[in-house]
Amino acid sequence: MSWDYLFVQAANGAVVGVIYALIAVGVTLIFSILKIVNFAHGDLYMLGGYCAYYVIEYLGVPPLGAMVVSMAALFVGAIVLERLMLTPLYSDATERKDEYGLIVTFGLAYFAINVLMLALAEWLTPDFSIDGFWTYVGATIVVWLVNVTVGWVLDKVRG
Repeated sequence: MSWDYLFVQAANGAVVGVIYALIAVGVTLIFSILKIVNFAHGDLYMLGGYCAYYVIEYLGVPPLGAMVVSMAALFVGAIVLERLMLTPLYSDATERKDEYGLIVTFGLAYFAINVLMLALAEWLTPDFSIDGFWTYVGATIVVWLVNVTVGWVLDKVRG
């Protein structure tokens, strides 16, 4: 296993960590403003990724432009979903807003996943392989060490 591979995996892990942090910030903002736990947040993020892929692949737009197009498309789609499915929960006639919000967003998450599975069934089969057992173990150890280090740093920062 080469050092280049470890550095690439560390960079990939950092990118994925930043993506997870952005998703967590989005979930926190939605919960603090709407007071609804949005189970469909990650699924909308997934749809945005597929939207960006198709814009890059079929329209030939550069990745940053595809990201902007994807963000705009998902923004409009999320507004439509919020107006159709969540706005009725804000009225005073709704008794248990929290429970209904959970059910609506949970159902929306399942709907998004299943529609995507129906549309892209042939793409969702795993066709990748890791080059060897020790490569997998090395990458796992690096990820574990990064997690332990981040946990240690957060404990020191909190006091």
